[in-house]
Amino acid sequence: MAEEGARASEFRDQQSGQQGGDQGPAQPQPLFQNMAQLKLLRAMQAEALERTRALDEAAGGTPEEISDVARLQQELSSLGRKLLEDISRPQGSEPLRTEGP
Repeated sequence: MAEEGARASEFRDQQSGQQGGDQGPAQPQPLFQNMAQLKLLRAMQAEALERTRALDEAAGGTPEEISDVARLQQELSSLGRKLLEDISRPQGSEPLRTEGP
């Protein structure tokens, strides 16, 4: 469970770094950064699948385990949507604002 939180945190850190604007030549190219984020997302998806299957094979698991896996799956969905938005957005344009002013 701590590992999934660390991966999600790493994913968010990469997202915020990508939106940080021009920070000189040390900033990674967006294509490589998007690929790294996608690989991280895939690793998290594999973990979620493994945990879901393990719960299924164990005939359910505890409510806490089920809740943890459900939370991980929701977070993956959110991170996937965000990555898709970032990849679809033309380079140099502002991120879409989904929150109020």
